[in-house]
Amino acid sequence: ENIDTFLENNDTLRIEMEHNFNFSNNKSEIPENIIRLDLLIRVMHEDTEFITLKYAMVFDVKLNQNNVEEFLNKFSPNMISIAFPYVRSYISTTTALAGIQRIDLPSINAYDVINNSL
Repeated sequence: ENIDTFLENNDTLRIEMEHNFNFSNNKSEIPENIIRLDLLIRVMHEDTEFITLKYAMVFDVKLNQNNVEEFLNKFSPNMISIAFPYVRSYISTTTALAGIQRIDLPSINAYDVINNSL
């Protein structure tokens, strides 16, 4: 079965999203003042994965080792909110160009993502 079968039957696709923030530290290859947001998005129906997308966005910020956690607590939802529209657009455009029914991801509440509620 392919994704068109599920979409024609109005079945619901499930979206799973994982996020990770990487920043400069003694063991990292990431330059100072850089935070990299890594997103992993899966579009699934039951146990079948149709799309897996790994996406990274880099933020250049004034940061030092003493305030990383404070910075992420304050700004991580904003960083996810900035990145997610690009993910939505990519999946929508790619599926439309692939000759299958276009998949439009819903908007998200970044605070829910941070709290693992998505």
